[in-house]
Amino acid sequence: SKIHAPSRVISKMAVKKPMKASGTQWKLKPFSSKETAPWRAAVKSAQKQLKSRKREHPALFMLATVGLQLYEAAQELYEQQSSKSAAMKAAPKKTKKMAMKAMKAKK
Repeated sequence: SKIHAPSRVISKMAVKKPMKASGTQWKLKPFSSKETAPWRAAVKSAQKQLKSRKREHPALFMLATVGLQLYEAAQELYEQQSSKSAAMKAAPKKTKKMAMKAMKAKK
């Protein structure tokens, strides 16, 4: 038996023309010294560890060390954020309970 593939019909409205690129190149904004300080500290720390003994693949060691430091920093920030959001979620429950007590006290 023959297998029939569905026909692909594209309406004129569905086809979009590609946009022309603007003349300026897209660039990142420069990072502030506050933003670059943790990166520089991570690299310097990794360089100190690298110089402490000979490594088989120094570049891979540097990459892994800096990556681990940045991962741990991100996890710490995530945990701080989640604890703040948990505290904020708990606050409305307390206010609801207090409001219910106040309403009962008025009766």
